[in-house]
Amino acid sequence: RTIERWWRRATHKSGFLAIVLVLFSWVVVGQGITMAVVPILTRLYHPEQFGVYSLFTSAASMLGVVAALRYEYAIVLPEDESAARSLVNLGLGLAAIAAALTWILGSIVAGLIGMTTEISELRPWLSWLAAAVFLSSAYSIFMYWSLRQKAFTSLAISRVVIARAMASVQLIAALVFGPYTALLIAAMLVGQAAGVLFLLWKTGCRISRTVNRREIRAIAKRYSSFPKYSALGSLLDGLSSLMPVAML
Repeated sequence: RTIERWWRRATHKSGFLAIVLVLFSWVVVGQGITMAVVPILTRLYHPEQFGVYSLFTSAASMLGVVAALRYEYAIVLPEDESAARSLVNLGLGLAAIAAALTWILGSIVAGLIGMTTEISELRPWLSWLAAAVFLSSAYSIFMYWSLRQKAFTSLAISRVVIARAMASVQLIAALVFGPYTALLIAAMLVGQAAGVLFLLWKTGCRISRTVNRREIRAIAKRYSSFPKYSALGSLLDGLSSLMPVAML
């Protein structure tokens, strides 16, 4: 009876297994879209373009992971809704600062890279990292906000929205304008932006124009353990994933 009772609770519409199945099914659909267009994309774009694109996405993911200093982890913790919104505002502010620093450093590095070096193909895209870092971090922030709101279906569908937006831009743009590395990178940015806007729409999260700085400082101090103990580890994990791609 205990097992039967647990199974009924788990498979209920709001049960654990039902939520897992919803998340898993939509993620599979999203991955299926990506896998379906890969054979077509490999015939439209050149291998070296995919190489630059892979390095760009890996670098953006690595920096986007730590852009908000992992304060997004804390969004699900406060009992007070205003405290959770303050964490969202804090994360977005930190992501914007990280994006600005990425743009500055990217511009400097782009100017230092010589046109004769082997990595000169990365030069035009270094300043684009700023937008990619911000969007990657913003999606992570609103992902945890969606978990707090128990918007599991919306969160799962957002993965499909990202995959569809990226695939559509990559295919249509290549057919209309031809194969360019910029189109691959632009498709990534469009996909991430679509995911962020979709979660904003579905969760009804409103970004306040007026920010209480005292409350932001208090909430940052309250959950300071996340940047202290999680940010560096996440950065090293991202760096370990980036290095093989960069070496290749």
